Amino acid sequence: MQMIRLLIGLIISLLFTVSCKEEIVFKGSELTPRLVVNCLISPDSIIVAQVKQSNPIQKPTYGNNTVANAVVRLYENSKFIGFLTLNTEEIEIGNTAYSIGEVYSLSGLNLKEGNLYRLEVEASGFEPVSAEVTIPHPVQISTVDTSYITIRDVRNDDARVISFHVKFSDPTSERNYYRLVVRETNGFTGSWGYGGHEGTFYRVRIDHAISLLGSNDVAINPQGSNYEDSFLSPAYNRFFVFSDDLFNGTDATVSVYIKRYTHPWIDIKEFNLYEIELHSISKEYYLYEKSFRQFDHKYDDPFAEPVQVFSNIENGYGIFAAYSIDKFIVLEGVYPDYSDEYTVEYYTLSNSD
Repeated sequence: MQMIRLLIGLIISLLFTVSCKEEIVFKGSELTPRLVVNCLISPDSIIVAQVKQSNPIQKPTYGNNTVANAVVRLYENSKFIGFLTLNTEEIEIGNTAYSIGEVYSLSGLNLKEGNLYRLEVEASGFEPVSAEVTIPHPVQISTVDTSYITIRDVRNDDARVISFHVKFSDPTSERNYYRLVVRETNGFTGSWGYGGHEGTFYRVRIDHAISLLGSNDVAINPQGSNYEDSFLSPAYNRFFVFSDDLFNGTDATVSVYIKRYTHPWIDIKEFNLYEIELHSISKEYYLYEKSFRQFDHKYDDPFAEPVQVFSNIENGYGIFAAYSIDKFIVLEGVYPDYSDEYTVEYYTLSNSD
């Protein structure tokens, strides 16, 4: 009798489940596509802007959605200074150029800290959009201290941990927002082959942005951990963006580290040259990155509250932000004179971009 009751209950449950399955039809009004503009500016750099159209939920499209007929104007302190024109953006890795999409760009300008810049974009079939941003003044790095430890991880591999303790004086007159970036140039020797076909190689990697950067600094990652615990932990700050909330108007020290694993076929590096970059970023940059980080962290969580990504594009979507940079060089070993014996590899990719 008990078995029969269980079977009846199971059948009723299955019928209830099947009967409750219904496709939910989107009943909202059809959304008109808007312009999506993304542009990040800094002094003495080429101005590059993406101009795309938003992807409607009713009829999503895939592939290139660049708006090719846009008119993009740039103003400095309310004065018109030039048009951005459509070009194919390329990035060089080694001696090969790779296309990464179509962008609007303008070169030959000398953008300045403290000036207000306005971007206006028009395109047929879209409402005009605009945004403004002021390039912040750079904050000078006073010094960078380094420390080193060797650890053995759970895989029983040795790793050398290099910590950079970046010191600077935060201005007292305003709220400030920052980002830390570390770029590396290094040279090393190694061996290859076996059975009478051995050899030695010499290699130099130039401007290699470090993607394995980490930080337990409370100003950058208040949770103090590199790893996320499912949906329960805060989003990890992998772009190392932070504000001066904890040290406003005082001398500050912010720390990041690199974990380097050793390989039996590579000898100790001849040199490491690190460029420590302290980016002074606009408030718009900070709010966009912070909100996008939360959005990305909760994207797959079915119970999370929706996260609105910050945008300062009036009548559209995207971000128009600015930054300036101060650098500090840390050199280990002796910087070599390049010769024909070296294989030189050029990297221009960034862990931010």
